[in-house]
Amino acid sequence: MFTFRNTKENTSKGFTLVISILIASLVLSVGVSILNISLKEKQLSASGRDSQIAFHNADSGIECALYWDLVDGTPFGTPTSNQSELNSYTFDCNNQTITQSLSSGTFPESSTDIRREFTIDFAAGACAVVTIVKDGTSTTIQSKGRNNCDAEFTRRVERAIQTTY
Repeated sequence: MFTFRNTKENTSKGFTLVISILIASLVLSVGVSILNISLKEKQLSASGRDSQIAFHNADSGIECALYWDLVDGTPFGTPTSNQSELNSYTFDCNNQTITQSLSSGTFPESSTDIRREFTIDFAAGACAVVTIVKDGTSTTIQSKGRNNCDAEFTRRVERAIQTTY
């Protein structure tokens, strides 16, 4: 005797499994896309934060140099100052005592220009490198703020501010 099989039932047995795999793949790809966007936004946010830290450090460095140059005038001297006396002059910035070092001195281009440089350390390895250049007529102060002073730091950001008066 012949038995008839229901062909409609046989063709629809794996359909539910295929639909569920498609839906799971779709949900997984949407989740991975959202994770990728979140990671990029986190990197962008960290970059903005690091840039802001570097800028504020540069601002603090230039404010310290302006204060000591305009209020006291002694730490950085003038082109006619006794340079050896200024190398041992100390002043305070960010609750740190800063002493002039041998890195400061005259430019080789002109024997009348003087150049002073000092570093202010901030929390978490951040710093500002401040350079003061004086000639007979003007003073230029440049402050380079860094979010991290370690040269090996991969996300190191530097922002500079310069003023001349």
